Amino acid sequence: MKQFLILFFCSLSVYTQSFPPIQSYTPQEYNAANQNWKISESSNNEILFANSEALLLFNGTSWNNYPSPNGSVIRSVKNIDDKIYIGSHSDFGFFQKLTDGTFEYTSLVDKLNLNIEEDEEFWNILLLDNWIIFQSISRLIFIDKNNNDVKYLKLRGFINSSFSIDKQIYIALNTGLFKLVNGQPELVIDNSQVPSLIINLFNSKAGLLILTSNDGFFL
Repeated sequence: MKQFLILFFCSLSVYTQSFPPIQSYTPQEYNAANQNWKISESSNNEILFANSEALLLFNGTSWNNYPSPNGSVIRSVKNIDDKIYIGSHSDFGFFQKLTDGTFEYTSLVDKLNLNIEEDEEFWNILLLDNWIIFQSISRLIFIDKNNNDVKYLKLRGFINSSFSIDKQIYIALNTGLFKLVNGQPELVIDNSQVPSLIINLFNSKAGLLILTSNDGFFL
């Protein structure tokens, strides 16, 4: 019996040590609001957070904060090349590091004189080839990062989420899951077959794996 207990506790010790340590940070420690909307990673391995008050950068040791350029909630963040793109209320653009180590913000809405709808917020940022895609609740705005060409796509219904998987854009609307084919939405599965919100998509050997908010996974 003693030998069994020793073996059990040794096995338990090895099992528990296989998990990495978890460190929690409070809003007081990172000096911003308590809600973080999106996460990305920079080219030099910093973790980026779209926070309700600021863009947050964490290098594993210390935090840096860059206030929201227009004072609104930063809803989305994505690192592309050497730029940190963000989306907020009525605006989106990028932070870029200067030679002195500070970051400067450029509004693409102002720079390109873009058409923004009333109270439009940009909840996600995707990359497809040379196109950076800014997603609001009803539209996708495509910006060519090489020459700043702009395309707009207005969708019927409300966009719950959007994904870029294997060079394919998927859009979860309140009517179902769609994919973009030649720049237009094509139905993949309607909402009668997926009863709750689609919150993530994954590729698997058996097909597209759909994660929902309340009903688990669908294949």
